[in-house]
Amino acid sequence: MNVWQAQQSFWWSFGVPAFESTTSIDKKTMERMGLPEFPQITYESFTGGLGESATLTASLWYRSESWEAIKEKTEEIRNALTPFAITAIDGGYLWMHTPTYLPFAQPLTADSEDDMIKRIILTVEAECLRN
Repeated sequence: MNVWQAQQSFWWSFGVPAFESTTSIDKKTMERMGLPEFPQITYESFTGGLGESATLTASLWYRSESWEAIKEKTEEIRNALTPFAITAIDGGYLWMHTPTYLPFAQPLTADSEDDMIKRIILTVEAECLRN
């Protein structure tokens, strides 16, 4: 498994469709894929090699009157990263964890025209460790 596949596997493991932030997924595409428009995760992809690290963000998107469900999913992701998540990759491991110097979760109202759309930005540290 390469770094990209390990990240994709991690973000998809929460039962919510997950896509790289650079991927444009609109409502019609989601419908064609048989996926709901919400909830979903969009994430920055770490493309570094062994011995490299990065601070990345992901966005958790929900459409709801309440913040309850999105906050529960945020805690599920935090728990998966505490103390860390590690996945074997070609030649080493992808080590992901919550940051020590930045807030992990930052809630935002995502859409000024639809106040039911909720967004929480997650900050994650990732590092490729050698065997």
